[in-house]
Amino acid sequence: RIPLRASVAYVPKTYRCFVYTAPGLEKYLAAELSRFCFRALTATKEGCELGNISEHDLWKVCSSSRLASGVRVRLGAPKETSKFNVFDRHIRTLPWEYFLPLYAPDRKIKVRVEATCHNSKLFHSTAVSDRIRGFLEKKKMIPPLETMPKEEQILREVGIRPQSQKDKEPSVPLSIHARIVDNISQISIDVGGDLLSRRGYRTHVTEAPIRENIAAACLDAIEYSGQPLWDPFCGSGTLVCEALLRYL
Repeated sequence: RIPLRASVAYVPKTYRCFVYTAPGLEKYLAAELSRFCFRALTATKEGCELGNISEHDLWKVCSSSRLASGVRVRLGAPKETSKFNVFDRHIRTLPWEYFLPLYAPDRKIKVRVEATCHNSKLFHSTAVSDRIRGFLEKKKMIPPLETMPKEEQILREVGIRPQSQKDKEPSVPLSIHARIVDNISQISIDVGGDLLSRRGYRTHVTEAPIRENIAAACLDAIEYSGQPLWDPFCGSGTLVCEALLRYL
């Protein structure tokens, strides 16, 4: 679902995006993206920043990366936002229409809006995410939240997230992320849908199976090149399947 076009004047030709992965796999992800010939690449603690990539390259990362957990497209440039009125003006200027699907009342679209705040005057992450959701609901770009239990409403009002939304909704088709660090905000949309590490081939799993992109990183770490592979701890067969998928 990248990107879903609407009738807007602004149509980006290139994208800035953040490709994230499991902790500890950043160097393997950077090596993989380098093999894709991405030169404007900056490795970070949680993944890699890519600058000025085409829509074709965006599709390539989402469909071909074996190590990425997800891809977030940056909406606009980072913005200094130390007050809510400045933040509200900022979110109104972003090209939401180009990335969000056209909303119809009969469509059951799940939308997750998350925010993280560090060392900033806007420290209330729930209030930040509610500002974004409220703006998009007012513009009828996303459906309103379903009625929450009273206990959950009270917890949200005091800034406590009742339960991880990821635990409640393991597969959410649309995720919006706001990150404010040192009063600088950056808003992104996850364009990969579900976690990219979920390939879809694991239907029968044992307890505590290894995640697919971690298995792929293990193969990179041993510089696997197609020789016979024996896995004495086969379990769900994830490591063997990842090796096989490289040559299909």
